[in-house]
Amino acid sequence: MTAQTADFLASVPMFSGLQRDELLKFAELTRERTYPKGSVILFQGDPGDSLYVLRQGRAKVVLIGEDGREVILGVLEPGAHFGELALIDDQPRSAHVIAMEDSQLLILRREDFRRRVEANQSVGWALLTELSRR
Repeated sequence: MTAQTADFLASVPMFSGLQRDELLKFAELTRERTYPKGSVILFQGDPGDSLYVLRQGRAKVVLIGEDGREVILGVLEPGAHFGELALIDDQPRSAHVIAMEDSQLLILRREDFRRRVEANQSVGWALLTELSRR
């Protein structure tokens, strides 16, 4: 299972520049979680303590207006990641993320990510590159 997760991470832009051994280390640290269609993956204002990578399914990033209407900021497809700023700034979530269909996500906690960056600086550069691209 770890090898399959590493293969998947290699297809994600933020991880694609990493060596195989580093991908395997990240794969060991991720947790897999399934969210049924319509469920909230993240609430706006939640503590930002993890990075999420969409492995299967689709999700939408939304804000809820004062009138209760949903404003869709984006739709996420497999391979998309969100919450990466939480790995750096420790700020609350800036929007809701809702599963549009049954979805499977990989979750990487901030503490685990930071330990990998401290052990291998190329991981930090990969994150900075991806953030600057966005």
